[in-house]
Amino acid sequence: MDKKIQMKQEVRDLIKIMDEHGKQLVDARELHEFLESKQDFSTWIKNRIEKYEFVENVDFSTFHKFVEREGTNLGSKRTEYVLTIEMAKELSMVENNDKGKEARKYFIECEKAYLNSNSQVKKLTTEEMLELQFNFTKEVKAEVKEVKDKVTVIQEFVDATELSTADSKRLTSLANKIVVTLLGGKKSKAYETLSKKAFSDLYKQLHREFGVSSIAEIKKKDVELAKEVIQNYKAPIVLQEEIAKANNQINFKGVI
Repeated sequence: MDKKIQMKQEVRDLIKIMDEHGKQLVDARELHEFLESKQDFSTWIKNRIEKYEFVENVDFSTFHKFVEREGTNLGSKRTEYVLTIEMAKELSMVENNDKGKEARKYFIECEKAYLNSNSQVKKLTTEEMLELQFNFTKEVKAEVKEVKDKVTVIQEFVDATELSTADSKRLTSLANKIVVTLLGGKKSKAYETLSKKAFSDLYKQLHREFGVSSIAEIKKKDVELAKEVIQNYKAPIVLQEEIAKANNQINFKGVI
């Protein structure tokens, strides 16, 4: 292998350099790991940006990355930083240790190799540019599909989950309110004699609608629909007549 080519390969392997639109960029997290800083990454990068007055979208850019927990489809979002090679050199220099010196020399060699290779690269033909664009678009679509698939899996998991205790209590509370109102209040004669029957009828309808034997078994995705079923509950005619009769009896006795 040509010594110059081998040297370029060794230079490139120390810390990954990304080439985006003619600019050399560095992953700040990789640089932090290489420099062996004792500070955690988030504190280190924020302190450096503030102390040395680096400007976002000029010296660096940020994006959010979803990091999965091992063995699950769940995770958290964290902020990533992408640095220009000039900022990476300065961060290496101010680290003021052997690893910083090594990284700074490395970045200088990368810049030289990049400039030298660019001067020798031929202009792409229209066909080559179209092919690159096609391949890039294909890769992006594949990544988007992968993200959508993960979101779908998470959503399906959430939808299939049974109600939380809090949701179950809210539905039960709503059912109580509807039945108490239907019976004419807790002090009514109908509530005293027919509340058990009315509650039983409402819950039977609710259980039948969702194919469950208790409120707790209703799926989380159906909680809003369950609220509608409860709010729109209408007692059978025979029960309505019994309620009216019971409440009329108390009123009649009051008149006597």
